[in-house]
Amino acid sequence: MLMPFTGIISALSAAGPIQKGQLSDNDFRWTVIEQSVDCRTEDELDPKSENYVPKSRYSSMNHYISNHKYIQDKHNDSLPIKYDQRHKDTLTEKGIDSRLADHIARLFVRDPVPSYEGEYYEDQLNDAELTCHFENL
Repeated sequence: MLMPFTGIISALSAAGPIQKGQLSDNDFRWTVIEQSVDCRTEDELDPKSENYVPKSRYSSMNHYISNHKYIQDKHNDSLPIKYDQRHKDTLTEKGIDSRLADHIARLFVRDPVPSYEGEYYEDQLNDAELTCHFENL
C-alpha cells in the first residue's frame, strides 16, 4: 500500500550521489544494486524476443498483489511480465488467489535462482523454518 510513496521516500533518502569517490548520475543506490544483479540473457533483454523480461531481478515493483477493495485491476497497468500458465494453474488449484498466483508464477520466469556459497547445508534442506530458499526467489 505504500508503493505510491516510494518515489517521495527515495527522493528524501537520496544518499548515493557519490560512489567510489566519483559523482554519479544516480540519486540513490537502488539503480546500482539493480544493475549489479541483472542476470538476464541477451534473448531476455531483447524487447522483440518472445522471452523478453522487462526488468532486472531486483527491479522496482510492477503490480499490486493485494486484494484490498481499493486496489483495482486498472492500477496494475504496467507492462505484464510473462509466466508459465502451468505454474499459475498449480497455485490457484491449491487455493492461492489470482493476484498472488500471478506474482509467484512470475518469480519462476527467471533462471537460475541465486544461491551463495555456505548458505545451504544438507541438514538444512528439510528445515521447515528455513526461509532463505524462498527469499532468493
